[in-house]
Amino acid sequence: MNSVKSILRVFVFLIPVSLGAQDLDIHWSQYYNAPFYINPALTGVFSGDQRFTGNYRNQWYNVPVRYETFALAYDQKFYIKNMKSGLFGGGVHMFHDQAGASRLRMFQVALSGSYTQRLAPKYYLTFGAQGSFNNRRYSTDDLSFDYQYNGNEYDPSSPNGETFLNTNFNFASMGIGLNLHNQHSARTWFDFGGGWFNLNTPKQKFNDQVAYRMKPRFTGYLIGGLQTTDLIDVMFRGMAMFQGPNYESLAGLGLKFHLNDTKTRELALHIGVDYRFNENDAWAPVVGLDFRQWKVSFSYDLNTSDFREATNLNGGPELCIQYIITTVKPLPMIKSCPVY
Repeated sequence: MNSVKSILRVFVFLIPVSLGAQDLDIHWSQYYNAPFYINPALTGVFSGDQRFTGNYRNQWYNVPVRYETFALAYDQKFYIKNMKSGLFGGGVHMFHDQAGASRLRMFQVALSGSYTQRLAPKYYLTFGAQGSFNNRRYSTDDLSFDYQYNGNEYDPSSPNGETFLNTNFNFASMGIGLNLHNQHSARTWFDFGGGWFNLNTPKQKFNDQVAYRMKPRFTGYLIGGLQTTDLIDVMFRGMAMFQGPNYESLAGLGLKFHLNDTKTRELALHIGVDYRFNENDAWAPVVGLDFRQWKVSFSYDLNTSDFREATNLNGGPELCIQYIITTVKPLPMIKSCPVY
C-alpha cells in the first residue's frame, strides 16, 4: 500500500511538471468571459466604459490535490477629444494558478493596451498588445520520495535524498492580437480574432543546467449573439488554442432570455453548454444572470475522457463575475466615437 501511495504521489507531482515542459499556460471553460486571456485586442471591447472581471476555476474537483486558478482584471475605454473614428483601451490583470501536490504555481501581472478603428458604420478593428511579469514556483513540502522509505514504512521526517537548487524563477512575456467587432444591432454582434502570446519565448529554468523556452501560444475564436425574438437571443462561441505540439478546442451554444429591457433595470438569464474536444474531454453546462451592471456566470465541467476513472465525471466548477460602468457622455463624443 505504501508503494502504491508513493507511485500515486509521484504521478500527481509529474502531471504539472510533464505538461509544464510543453504547455505552461492555463485554460478556462468560460474563455469568452476571460478576454484578457484569449486576446489583448479585446481590451476595452465591451458595451460600457469600465469593466471589472473576476474568474475562479477549480479543475478536477474529485482529485485529492488542488488544481485552482483565480484571476482579477480591469479594463476601460479612453475617449480622445476630436478623434472621430477611433478610441483607445487599457487594462491590467493578474492571475494565480496552482497545480498538483507540488503546488506548482504561476503568478502573473499584465498590462494591456488597444486601439480601435472604425472601418464601417458597424465594423471595428482593434489592435492590442500586452506585457506581463511572471513568477513560477513549486514546493517540496508535500512530496514523498523512495529515499524516505526505510524498508518497512514511510518516514516523512527522513531526508529525501534530493537536491533542489532553485524552486522559483521570474520571467517577462509579451503578446499581441487583432479583433474584428461587428455590432449589427444592440443584441446582434460578433467578435472574431486571434491573440499571440509568449512571443519572446521566455526562458523557463528551475536549475542552472537545463532551460526550456516557453513556446508561443496562438488563440483564435469567434464569439457572438443573434437576436431571434424580442425575448430570446442565440449565443454562439468557439475557440482553438495552439502551443507547440499541444492544442485545445472548445465550442458552445446558449440561449439568452431578456426578462426585462427597461433602462437601469435590465434583467437577462442565459443558459448553454460547451464541449472540449481534446480526447472527448468534457461537457461544460453554464448558467448566468445579467442584472443591471452585474453579470454572473457559473459552469461545471463534466469530465468524459479516460480520466473520468479518477474524477468520477466531475471536472470542476468555474465562476465569473463582471461589473460594468457606463457613463453619460456629451453629445459630440457620442456622435464621433464608436459605441457598442
